[in-house]
Amino acid sequence: MDIKLIIKEIEHTEKGLLITKCSILDGKSDKELRIAKLTPELIKLFKSIEIGLDDYLKFIDMVDLNPNLKKLVKDFDLKI
Repeated sequence: MDIKLIIKEIEHTEKGLLITKCSILDGKSDKELRIAKLTPELIKLFKSIEIGLDDYLKFIDMVDLNPNLKKLVKDFDLKI
């Protein structure tokens, strides 16, 4: 199953950005999937996710200097 995680609400806190609401969409139809049950394990996983933007922003700056980097990421299916 192909799914997408969409961020709907973000709060700015002293420690950084806090995602307060998100949706899970079907990747083919873009219809929102309803989660029937949140298990303790899933809640623990969500609480442990941190997204660091520093490296991503450095990559964007490098792409501005050398657009071929974007093609390299796509060709080798690299995760940035």
